[in-house]
Amino acid sequence: QAFDVLRRLAAISDVVMENFPPRVMKNLGLDYEALRGVNQEIIMLSTCGFGHTGPWRNYGALGWTLEPTIGLSSLTGYQGGGPVRCTLPYTDSPAAFHVAFAILAALHYRRQTGAGQWIDLAQYEVGAGHVAEAILDYSMNRRVAERMGNRDPRMAPHGCYPCLGEDRWVAI
Repeated sequence: QAFDVLRRLAAISDVVMENFPPRVMKNLGLDYEALRGVNQEIIMLSTCGFGHTGPWRNYGALGWTLEPTIGLSSLTGYQGGGPVRCTLPYTDSPAAFHVAFAILAALHYRRQTGAGQWIDLAQYEVGAGHVAEAILDYSMNRRVAERMGNRDPRMAPHGCYPCLGEDRWVAI
């Protein structure tokens, strides 16, 4: 009965967005093919952790579980120290921007063509884009990126510096 309500909503909606592992919407009869049966112009965006294809597709994920899998945990923290988890689940915010842009692009495409579409947005892929320099440096040069704390190899001066006086600092 609840699923009938969801199908009726999809029939009059522009966009359906979901964040389940791939098997869930299919098992509920609410995957893109099923929803397209009630609304040919529907745009569906699926944003699970690892996407709908590949060997990790059925694993659940959260921002904090994605950080180590994309390699971010090996880059955070101070030189010589252990990994430091980001304060917030790092991939969640960038994924939200990608989701918003993808939906706007799909709405624009639909306005031009009349066609709906299904978007498979893997949060893993969004996160991997944020460590692209380390991935490329390893792929091309076999250099393993190291933690650098507040340092940056291209920006100088860069960091937090003591000033005259007691407990006085400037951050650049």
